[in-house]
Amino acid sequence: MSNTSNNWRIKELDSKILTIASLNILPIDPVKVVLDARADIVSVHVSIVSRELIKQLHEAGLKVLAWTVNDRETILKHMELGVDGIVTDRPDIALNVIKHREEVLKRCLP
Repeated sequence: MSNTSNNWRIKELDSKILTIASLNILPIDPVKVVLDARADIVSVHVSIVSRELIKQLHEAGLKVLAWTVNDRETILKHMELGVDGIVTDRPDIALNVIKHREEVLKRCLP
């Protein structure tokens, strides 16, 4: 049984349950692959995340997570690219980056 049919079975049980499709290679039509899987969220490996891919997935109404993002520079890069969230093994670093960014924004914005 494929992951796609598992998602359908989950959605049949309760349509409010969110499902995630993970992409670690870039298919020809990533939006179609994710929509066919009936996923609500896409988790994209950092090696294939791009501004264009994020734009396509957002235009299809999907939330985009980047995985696995474990260092400050990569976290900042993906925040700037526009991902909706990150998957990390280092929440301490991620929280520090977010806190620092919020402090900078408070100082820069009236």
